[in-house]
Amino acid sequence: MAEKVANKKVPTLMAATLLGSQMAKGTKDQMMLKLRMKKLKDQIVREATVRENQMHDREEELALTAALNCLECEAGGDPGETEIAIDKVCGILQERLGHLERRASQAAATNREFEESSSDEDEAEGEVESKGEGTSDAIAAAQDLTSEAYWQELVEGSGLKINYSLDAPETDPLSGEAEYQEELAERGFLSLGGLLPKEIAERAREIILRLDGAGWPPIFAFMYDQPWQLVNGAWAYAEQILGGPCVLEPSLAAFHLNYRKDRAKEDYMGTNFGLPHRDYTYSASTFRDGSPKILSVWIPLNEVTTSNGCMYVVPREFDGNFDKDGSYEHLQVQTEGGLKGQQFLHFPLNGIMPLPGKAGSLVCWFGNTIHWGSSCHSTMADDPRSSIALVFRRKDSVQDFDQPCLEREAMVRAITTRDVRKRIDFIKNALGYFEHWYKVPESLAATLRAASNLGE
Repeated sequence: MAEKVANKKVPTLMAATLLGSQMAKGTKDQMMLKLRMKKLKDQIVREATVRENQMHDREEELALTAALNCLECEAGGDPGETEIAIDKVCGILQERLGHLERRASQAAATNREFEESSSDEDEAEGEVESKGEGTSDAIAAAQDLTSEAYWQELVEGSGLKINYSLDAPETDPLSGEAEYQEELAERGFLSLGGLLPKEIAERAREIILRLDGAGWPPIFAFMYDQPWQLVNGAWAYAEQILGGPCVLEPSLAAFHLNYRKDRAKEDYMGTNFGLPHRDYTYSASTFRDGSPKILSVWIPLNEVTTSNGCMYVVPREFDGNFDKDGSYEHLQVQTEGGLKGQQFLHFPLNGIMPLPGKAGSLVCWFGNTIHWGSSCHSTMADDPRSSIALVFRRKDSVQDFDQPCLEREAMVRAITTRDVRKRIDFIKNALGYFEHWYKVPESLAATLRAASNLGE
């Protein structure tokens, strides 16, 4: 649909280009021509995007309305579990319809803007380059990743040991959780220091450093107990903040910045997601009443500052498109301009918020909050940021993943079972969710596939 709409405008674009090339005599004229062509192109993209969204929304509205009517007719049948299931499905469908009604209202406002005036901004769709890296000899030479002894050898002399245990120092639950929920709803993020055991976070950081020295990406820290102990601790807080039982999405992540590689523009796994972005749309992130169903959680493993790679967010109050997921700018929060080196942001720089924190802090935000990781500076090259990232989801929310979300009881069983293959499976599944950002070396992917198939 978007392509068809754009094609209708192509003759106009071509004619304007030919006319402009004949009239442009100087550098200034040529520059004005480029700007005019770019604005026209962006108008096409934005209009096509809105029209395609409208078409999809209309189709979804018809389907969901029909489903609701059928379910409501069945609600008068046998009582018991069937009625409970019907009520739950009705709630989910009503939630979707609520989001569609909101998006329809926003789309109408956007269409009025198109009719009244053209855009005053110079924008263009940017593309994020895929990240890839070569694999190290350590990965290529590893023959049996399912051996506990292999992973134990990598951290030999550190006092670290795979104990298949989630035991960790006790932490206190949040007091006054309603206040935190209110702050999250108002600002779109929370930064909570001192919640998770600092010593566990620092041990997880030590694991990442050992792995880095042996050529392994930081995601393999999840072969050890300490990152899972942090996951287990964060789980309890996520359930308090989201107000109900939660599941863990399969997209585990671990980061360890490398100043020298970044400056040399060398790709590596564990690098920063340095471009402002949303992980989800507003509709995917919230229930019908606007309360969050998704909580993105970020845990620093060492002290993180504005100099060694802290996270940044755009608070909700400064994000004009926070709940406007029918808008082109909702997901395209940053675009590259037609003029080389130009970038355009769809949020005010003067409103952004850095999120430094101690090891073991718990930083979290809505699934649709704009965020990004900053780079490590030369002054902190020897102490770059290390962190893990998780996404928790309310158990009663809709899920659509190739791999199912993990329930807490299942996680406990898997991590406390003396079989490292279960941890390898978690890592292999997690890596698949970041292929849009960096390419997993084929040799590593093949090794992981073979390791997860051993013993079957």
